[in-house]
Amino acid sequence: MMIVPNYSRQLIPPVEEDVSAQLTTIYMGFVAFTILIWDHIDTFTAEVEYIWKRDKFPLTYLFLLNRYLTPLGFIVNLFAYLSPVWKPEL
Repeated sequence: MMIVPNYSRQLIPPVEEDVSAQLTTIYMGFVAFTILIWDHIDTFTAEVEYIWKRDKFPLTYLFLLNRYLTPLGFIVNLFAYLSPVWKPEL
């Protein structure tokens, strides 16, 4: 009779921790994205008044790049969190 060691007890806790950490990362990413979009919606009237209705300067364009490229970067990150194509290899 052959004795087989029970490796399942040693492997399950680290896997549970990894899955929990991955889910926490995904949830926090969505929370941050939601807050960012809420801030964009909340401050849009001030943006129209102070940015769009005034003369354009280089800092104006820098502001607009920062304001509208950041959500695109978030979308790419959230897609990477959820996409099976971008999963890290084990």
